[in-house]
Amino acid sequence: APHETCLLDGEIHWTFADLDLDATRRMHFTSSHVATFGRVAIISENCPEMVSQFYAASQALVTAVMINARLLPSEQLELLERSKATLWLGDEASINALRPLAPTGIILATWGEAQADTGPLREHRGDGEFPAWLLYTSGTTGKSKGVPLTDTNLIAAAANAGIARKFS
Repeated sequence: APHETCLLDGEIHWTFADLDLDATRRMHFTSSHVATFGRVAIISENCPEMVSQFYAASQALVTAVMINARLLPSEQLELLERSKATLWLGDEASINALRPLAPTGIILATWGEAQADTGPLREHRGDGEFPAWLLYTSGTTGKSKGVPLTDTNLIAAAANAGIARKFS
């Protein structure tokens, strides 16, 4: 249903076709800057571009590392360095706060900068066991820990949510 509504955010209205186009452009950008099975960090308030980047990362065969945009930049930096993400993407406020702190060799880009019309295409990883997402715990009992979620984990979670909410 390419012309059906997919995402709403205030005045922003995306169809599934809009999401697909945006994710493809972000996938080209991501795959041009991150090696296969590498990591891309996402630091942003909730927005359609963030959703799109999750799909783009999967298509680019890289792990999406989610960093809480409400942490202090110094706290974000510690998680970013531990994550070994080589590309940091996000909203302008988050990325601009991190630019002066970023180590040499890290690529930073805002949502507006992180699009390309072409880039390498990669074959799907296939087994479903490569980490699709890397989330960090809150660290209530010490340092936060990175928790990898595979494609298989995400598909199972979506199926369970559908059953619990009685989606057809």
